[in-house]
Amino acid sequence: MTSSPPPGGTTHDPVVRAASEVVGGPAGRYAVHRPLRWQLIAAIFMALSSLTVAFGVVIRVPCIRDAWASPDEFWHACFSDLPSTYVGAGLGHGVGALLQGSASSPTPEQPPLTALVMAILGSLTPDGAGRSPDDMVAHQMKVYFGLWAILGAILVCLMVWFVAGSVRREPMRAAHVALAPVVALTLVLSPDILGVALATAGIW
Repeated sequence: MTSSPPPGGTTHDPVVRAASEVVGGPAGRYAVHRPLRWQLIAAIFMALSSLTVAFGVVIRVPCIRDAWASPDEFWHACFSDLPSTYVGAGLGHGVGALLQGSASSPTPEQPPLTALVMAILGSLTPDGAGRSPDDMVAHQMKVYFGLWAILGAILVCLMVWFVAGSVRREPMRAAHVALAPVVALTLVLSPDILGVALATAGIW
């Protein structure tokens, strides 16, 4: 028994139809269609989003290797605000120093909730015992960047779920989030992903 594909499939969505060429093209007229639950589609795209996030980290390997040394970070186009904010705002001092707003730990120029999350991650960085001061800071910057990359990957997965859940009749639209080139280019550029994820959750 056959049934027609739902809206949003390769028959109705031109983007999905074009993208399907890499796996054999759109479904044929007599193809047997077994509709997938939106949760399954969301889970698949959540897994695929890890590739986008990983690519965003890989293109910043030159900066990670050299601890964001200038001017190389600009020549290699791998600059990120995260390590510089970690050092400049003294996020390694943790949440207590952030709440006190001491001179040694100025408040990051971010919304309060974002600054709080940044301070929490900063408190998770190692103390760098046994390293020289320069090596200690470089190591902490790399660890902090890695923690943000992990958090960013989690937030992107949640965004994919929220988008698919918001348009359950066309969950394939979540692909526009999971595989968006802008995710690879900007995810670890700044902490803005937190605000975007919260806005997406609000829409959901």
